[in-house]
Amino acid sequence: MKRINSTWRVLIFFGIIILAIFLMVAVNSPLGRGRGGLVNVFEPTPGLEADPARAGISRNDNVKTALIKISGLDYNFEVADTERAKIRGLSDRDSMGRFAGMYFVFDQVGTNRMVMRDMRFPIDMIWLNGATVTDLAENIPLEPGRTESELSVYSNEIPGNGVLELPAGFIAEHGIKVGDRVEIGPSR
Repeated sequence: MKRINSTWRVLIFFGIIILAIFLMVAVNSPLGRGRGGLVNVFEPTPGLEADPARAGISRNDNVKTALIKISGLDYNFEVADTERAKIRGLSDRDSMGRFAGMYFVFDQVGTNRMVMRDMRFPIDMIWLNGATVTDLAENIPLEPGRTESELSVYSNEIPGNGVLELPAGFIAEHGIKVGDRVEIGPSR
């Protein structure tokens, strides 16, 4: 009887260890992050480090903000610099509210893949590497009723460390093009 009890104890001990390892891997893997275990679409290129201090981020009413100068004009952006904020983005909103748009900040330079998850209005996207515009996507349409796997993925061709989401038509209205520079600083 003693032998059975010690065998069960060993089995339970190893079962707990295996379960703990499984949970650590599941939480830290891309499949374990995000809303409902959805795949994280933000995949930086390993080894190419960005300078997070360049973002000039400040807090305003518990919302992180940044003042970004585009085409000579200052705009106040909401900042998404955590995985949770990046996955949520502008989802389930009727407008950008009091901000010109959303600024997604990535810790590493890489390919930044974006989707229109639960969006209620069309947008333009500007990809940045530091303060330089590296790619553009204009008038991105809504995708109502699509599942996560059916959403179109928009990404940059040139590695970068930031994405600006703006109202649809902003790029055309302001003549933004690849190679333009922006200035990123703390919000006033």
